[in-house]
Amino acid sequence: TLLRDIRSSNEKIRIIILTMYNDSFLIEKAREEKANAYLLKNASNEEILAALAQSNETDFYVTGAIQHEMDRKKMYRDRFVQKMK
Repeated sequence: TLLRDIRSSNEKIRIIILTMYNDSFLIEKAREEKANAYLLKNASNEEILAALAQSNETDFYVTGAIQHEMDRKKMYRDRFVQKMK
């Protein structure tokens, strides 16, 4: 992928995905491909600056809203799996 090619050419570069897609599959794919952050296009200036600042400190940065949505989906998925047992 393009992301993998960029990462392999320079390990130190910070890669921040800026997109309109709040999709857990794409977010996980970006994480797997070693992006530093995943932000939605409606992110505030503060969120963009936070992603830049924290991209050195964390493995993968997402905004609170994205993390909340990912946690909510995981909770429903876990409940579903429990019911299917």
